[in-house]
Amino acid sequence: MIKLLPVEDAGELEQLCRHYGIDYTPQIHAYSSSDEKVKAQCVFLLDGYRIELLAASFDEYDPLIPELLIRAVGAYAANRSGYLFYISDSVGQAMEETLKTMRFEKNETGYCGKVPNLLKGTCRCNDTN
Repeated sequence: MIKLLPVEDAGELEQLCRHYGIDYTPQIHAYSSSDEKVKAQCVFLLDGYRIELLAASFDEYDPLIPELLIRAVGAYAANRSGYLFYISDSVGQAMEETLKTMRFEKNETGYCGKVPNLLKGTCRCNDTN
């Protein structure tokens, strides 16, 4: 089982932002896996009701890992007034099937979803509907 932990140290957050070419602001947050065998991390912006996944990486493509990252970000944001979740095309391409399965809507710049809808139910990677 993979366990994601929030990156709370400002120095670590700034380092992650540099790694991904993202300008650091106080609205930047991140999650990173604590498992040595399965590497996963993401960086996101929480600005009022808007959440944007700015970067995500994981060792192997498994639909459960990107869904776990998205659910962790969504849950974090939901507890802090986050409502609309955006993912650009460039970030979302590695997890496009997961985004479709989680019912993100595709638009001209990427993907969008409402946090309450994205967090409903259990993991959708096994959903056949």
